[in-house]
Amino acid sequence: MQSSSAPIRRKSPSAAFRRAAILWDAEPVQTALGIHGTEARPDAVVLGYPVITAGEYRHDGSIVNLCGDDADLRATMSLENQVRDGLPPFFVWHTVEDPAVPVQNSLMLAGALTAHKVPLELHLFAHDGHGTSTCTREVNTPNKHNSAWVALCTDWLAETFDFHL
Repeated sequence: MQSSSAPIRRKSPSAAFRRAAILWDAEPVQTALGIHGTEARPDAVVLGYPVITAGEYRHDGSIVNLCGDDADLRATMSLENQVRDGLPPFFVWHTVEDPAVPVQNSLMLAGALTAHKVPLELHLFAHDGHGTSTCTREVNTPNKHNSAWVALCTDWLAETFDFHL
């Protein structure tokens, strides 16, 4: 894992927490979150339309808010390069038409996770944009087809943790 002595900036909390899912044991992440040891290791990770890379398919706003102009920190925060064996299982969903965060972010993560044999469930939905949340009227993004991710994720969590509602 690459590291940087520069602190992680906190202007992009969702981007920071996505990175904590993989880099939970990295010194800059533990310092930024005020944690120590294994207390932040997740048991499972659920990501929707995640910003993964600081490379070609980056979401500029998230990466600039998280890393500023620090090239070393950007390299560290490119999660496709930080995946390793032993990470918890991942559930990832994304819309192919997302104009803010290119779907390649989820595809790059999926490639890295499968290369390291990290359990993964990936769902891609053809239509709709970024920030659709649960894809319901309550969040002003109704899309019956895409809202299936919620039930799929619930089933995945039940299977992952061997519990049933």
